[in-house]
Amino acid sequence: MKLLTAILLAGIFNCAWNDTHANNVQIANLVLTGQDTVNNTYQIQFDLTWENSWRTSTFESNWDAVWVFAKYRLAPAGDWHHCMLDTSGTVAASGSTVSLPEDMDVVTSLPIWLGAFVYRESDGIGDVSYTGLELRWNYGANGIDDFDVVDISMFAIEMVYIPEGPFYLGDGSVSNIEGQFDHEFSGNPYFVASEAAFDVGGNAPANQLTTNNGTGMSIPDDFAVDLMTYVVPAEYPKGYAAFYIMKYEMSQGQYTDFLNHLTQQQASNRYADEYGNARYTIDSISTLQENTYAVTAPDWPCGWLNWDDASAYADWAALRPLTELEYEKAARGPLSPATHEFAWGTPFIHTSGYATINDSSATEVITNPGSGTGNANFFPTGGGVLYRCGIFAASALSPVRDETGSSYYGVMEMSGNLMEIYVTIGSAAGRQFVGVSGDGELDMAGDDDAGWPGEDGTGATPVAWRGGSYNDNIPRRLETSNRLNGAAGNAGVLARGANVSVRLGRASQ
Repeated sequence: MKLLTAILLAGIFNCAWNDTHANNVQIANLVLTGQDTVNNTYQIQFDLTWENSWRTSTFESNWDAVWVFAKYRLAPAGDWHHCMLDTSGTVAASGSTVSLPEDMDVVTSLPIWLGAFVYRESDGIGDVSYTGLELRWNYGANGIDDFDVVDISMFAIEMVYIPEGPFYLGDGSVSNIEGQFDHEFSGNPYFVASEAAFDVGGNAPANQLTTNNGTGMSIPDDFAVDLMTYVVPAEYPKGYAAFYIMKYEMSQGQYTDFLNHLTQQQASNRYADEYGNARYTIDSISTLQENTYAVTAPDWPCGWLNWDDASAYADWAALRPLTELEYEKAARGPLSPATHEFAWGTPFIHTSGYATINDSSATEVITNPGSGTGNANFFPTGGGVLYRCGIFAASALSPVRDETGSSYYGVMEMSGNLMEIYVTIGSAAGRQFVGVSGDGELDMAGDDDAGWPGEDGTGATPVAWRGGSYNDNIPRRLETSNRLNGAAGNAGVLARGANVSVRLGRASQ
């Protein structure tokens, strides 16, 4: 991620930026131009580059993209707020497409636009560089006057587009069962053919989703315990509809930028204060004016997160949490599952120890990656330490799924490195989740105000942990369909975990 700040004073502005990035997405030459004092708008102009981009109209039929959004504050030290955009005035650079998804203001019930996806206009692969992109900032909608002095910051997050279509839940495993999804207690995968409501659990199933009766789970699904049938509403995102997902796990650089754009009270509630533990390199630095945060290894994924942290970042970035059904769709794609498969689509995984160079840097790579077997960071390969986001794609001898550790759609590290927070289907709290995106603003305490479920009256939270982590000794914990912790929120997991991160997304429109 790249953070830039432009200073505006009475229509005259200077630009400055500092390099805090992850996975080499870069924003440069940020300026505010073309002020319209009648309509109270400004053009936000910037250049955008990133590496290893693609778009294909065959097979996966998808692309990678960058989610861009902006924050402003009244200079020199006001609170940061989200920039409201206008659909008119968007300028796409040559070879690019700029898409502004529409959201709904919960107060006015009017449409709002909070960010944009930038991606390739046509099929291709390789690095991209887009010059002269423009978004129109409706500063009047933010309550800013024509001559107010403001700072403005812009953010970029790499995403992957997951197209609409059916897919399977569960992999049909008949041994080493740990809560894998199945169809009517049969052990067979469950076919998701729409976003329509369906039943889950129960002791008299009729085309229901079940989970091998919760066998092997650390905390069982509620329906596996009480043998009740529950409805999963149509509003719960099931993965059939198109959506975007972060290409990488949340990085420490991204989370540091988040903390530095909150109030002191908000940031203190969202900061784990675990500097130096389990490769957590975010440090709190007190100054005379305020607390700020610095990061030593911005490209390492960010552990020590819980549901409150994940949902707050999602709301702040105008994204949303993803469901555990969307996790399986993003990993497996439309293919028929193989038993005990990992995110790269085979049941084979590298188990010898890795050696690395350039540790903690953006160029950290593995010098002895596996060839012909899936590469992932878990205890036998990584020895219980984190690797940077995207390390396997950078280290692979061949650009194929198993060697890069890539999902069907090109999402990285969905098996291993850190467990990721998703919305479970195994609790009442989780099934209440509606797939609306955040509005860019948090409450005074630094919590989301998007209306997503939190801790319910029983102490349960909507949390599933999926994908396994660097300190897992057992390979099957990294499998796509493994749900050892698929209903972890039933234990009220609001404590932060060293091996827990998050991967966020939003609907495509």
